[in-house]
Amino acid sequence: MERLTLHHSEVSQIAALVEEAIALNDDLESADFLQEAAVLAQEFSRRLRRRMMRFRLEEPTGGALLISGMVVDDERIGPTPSSLDQRRRTRHEEAYLVLVSSLLGDLIGWATQQSGHVIHEVFPIRDHEHMQIGTGCRQLLWWHTEDAFHPLRADYLALLCLRNPQRTPTTLASLQGVHLDEETIDLLFAPLYTIRPDESHLGRTGPVPDGMAPITLPDAGAGPAPLEKVSVLFGERSRPYLRLDPYFMDAPAEPQAARALETLVDRLDANLIDVALSPGDVLLVDNFRAVHGRRPFQARYDGADRWLKRTLIVRDLRKSLAARGAVESRIIR
Repeated sequence: MERLTLHHSEVSQIAALVEEAIALNDDLESADFLQEAAVLAQEFSRRLRRRMMRFRLEEPTGGALLISGMVVDDERIGPTPSSLDQRRRTRHEEAYLVLVSSLLGDLIGWATQQSGHVIHEVFPIRDHEHMQIGTGCRQLLWWHTEDAFHPLRADYLALLCLRNPQRTPTTLASLQGVHLDEETIDLLFAPLYTIRPDESHLGRTGPVPDGMAPITLPDAGAGPAPLEKVSVLFGERSRPYLRLDPYFMDAPAEPQAARALETLVDRLDANLIDVALSPGDVLLVDNFRAVHGRRPFQARYDGADRWLKRTLIVRDLRKSLAARGAVESRIIR
């Protein structure tokens, strides 16, 4: 994982740009704000922009970049919420996250996820404790490619830490240093695998906007879900991209394909590192190069629990136009 620590002068400059940004529009998820944020982000220091450009274009095999140095006003942001519909005092932090994210591409959201918001909340919710979802806590959140089931998944995700009192680690793994034999690579490049939608897309994180229904899956007795078979590895064979979510994948019927998937999962699991984010840290994850998850923890629900913000970022917004329905929309429907 690569790291960059902001200089004091950069922190001051970013704080001024954030103030300018939040004065532009009351709605930080509006098309106008997201467009203007991409312009303002070009006023970040050349050092930061150069590092972000390298991360975007050189695609380091480690697949993650940690940016540290910003300060979160713990008193101003108020208590960690207990539900997704509570009002928050985090406009400064959200604007910072949007500006940083804009250096990698364009933000998107999902109609089936967090009520169609672009800026997502990551904090424990009591009813979600044992779910495979960002608002859970008691279960290990299995490492995964974000929205691996969908061809329009994001190229990157960004996580901004607001508080993390228990130092609960985010987990990361990539193919850096992983050796796979040619037969295993052949099988993983073949369309032999299925990936189901995760729980965040199944109506668990709030109502779906505009009368749309959440994704539904067949009943247990209705037979296998009609899922398209995909490859787990794709792209350039010598530097492959990843697409997998082991918790929501079934072993393929072909024994060799099942063994290949098991081998990859074991190798990535052995490659897993823990990253305990501190307030102000932004963790950028290349969703094609790395998988991410979270260690379990016990939430206290006392207003001081772990609290992150998340954005999803694509390099080419026009690929999803048909699914968004309008040029100005950022929500995949």
